[in-house]
Amino acid sequence: MTTGGQSEVEQWFPLSDEDHAAQLADVFRLIAPFRDESDYFIDLGAGAGRMALPVAQTGRRVLAVDRDERALGHCESALITRRCADLFDEKAPLTIGGERAAGAWCLGHTFLTLHEPEKMLGLMGRVRDALAPGGFLVIDNFCEAVWRDVAEGRWQTGVSEDGQWQMIWRDDDNVVALRRGTAVNAEKWDIEPDDLLMRLWSMGELRLLAAGAGFSAPEVSAGGALLIFRTHR
Repeated sequence: MTTGGQSEVEQWFPLSDEDHAAQLADVFRLIAPFRDESDYFIDLGAGAGRMALPVAQTGRRVLAVDRDERALGHCESALITRRCADLFDEKAPLTIGGERAAGAWCLGHTFLTLHEPEKMLGLMGRVRDALAPGGFLVIDNFCEAVWRDVAEGRWQTGVSEDGQWQMIWRDDDNVVALRRGTAVNAEKWDIEPDDLLMRLWSMGELRLLAAGAGFSAPEVSAGGALLIFRTHR
């Protein structure tokens, strides 16, 4: 089965092997100090367990949250608690039994697809409330690369030379619609309800989100693959 010309496997594992390894190494560095049996971590948009399964293999507990039940079905581990829910569903708890987590991550470009600032402020506030003092939230370190590409003209409206990608900018915001494969339609340049929307979050926007949700300003991880938001101790 494919969606917009992209297989389910590609959707569930959206990064190159190199980028995945870099993110995993930085996550392992972050979780290394947490060795208490009560510590656990929240995987927001867990998919098929790209991050959750390797972390569980280190002996840590993980709460894997995703709205795709089929993808979550691949997160098979005694240390993984699976929760099928939309991240923006305020009724869906982000804790295990009300116990606060040591940290959380939202990786694999998921954060880019969460394009509505007001909803993101609410989600980050809920994540903050689900974390213990001194906890962390990490996302992909995309800002520098994305905005360098924008400056160099690589995010232009149009269809790629090979016909596999179509990009449409929203008129009033730094949001783009991306179409891929069979979804490409050079006759349609209005954003459709089923288009994949992505916000090219700037560092300034992320700082505002952090301040509004009660996190520290984002910092780059030791290996450079992640942006880290920390709760106040």
